[in-house]
Amino acid sequence: MQLNGSADSGLISINIRALGAELRVERQNSKAAELESTAMSLLGSMIFVCLAGAAAAQTGADAIDVTGAVKYPVKLSAADLMELPRASVEMTRDRRKVRYEGVWLHEVLKKAGAAGGTALRGQSLASYLLVESADKYQVVFSLAEIDPVFTDAPVLLADRADGKPLDAKEGPFRIVAPKEKRAARSARMVTKLEVVQLWK
Repeated sequence: MQLNGSADSGLISINIRALGAELRVERQNSKAAELESTAMSLLGSMIFVCLAGAAAAQTGADAIDVTGAVKYPVKLSAADLMELPRASVEMTRDRRKVRYEGVWLHEVLKKAGAAGGTALRGQSLASYLLVESADKYQVVFSLAEIDPVFTDAPVLLADRADGKPLDAKEGPFRIVAPKEKRAARSARMVTKLEVVQLWK
């Protein structure tokens, strides 16, 4: 924090710089002590706003990027997901069953033009999906793992739980893999889905 005070022709001002923001307080014919008290009170509010903004940056984004080895890289919002085929699954969370709603991952990738279904063969079978969260947590699924042509255990990109939008601890988007024994790959606050091709 930088705190400066000056008085010129009866005008008293204080400049405050903190956390990348600047606050200027001026009063005509005011006592320095009174002005400083006002400025410090406003500084507290300014710091709170800055910290709140930083905390918000750690939560999930309002849209999710689908990128990588796809024909049509796309950014999908919650409204966009509502227009895709919807599905729901149950998963135990905190010792209680929660019904998640959203879109199967293979449908999301299909929207971006990723290989899937009967087209998922040859070199495409060496491809995987990298899921990234706002806190940089990452998990991986092979494309065959999430495609109904290959598995009876598809994976959901969820945006609602028990009929309500996901809260800040989970959303706005999360992965739900209901048939896995551990929930380690059911990533929360998902911001990006990237298809990666691997072959030698």
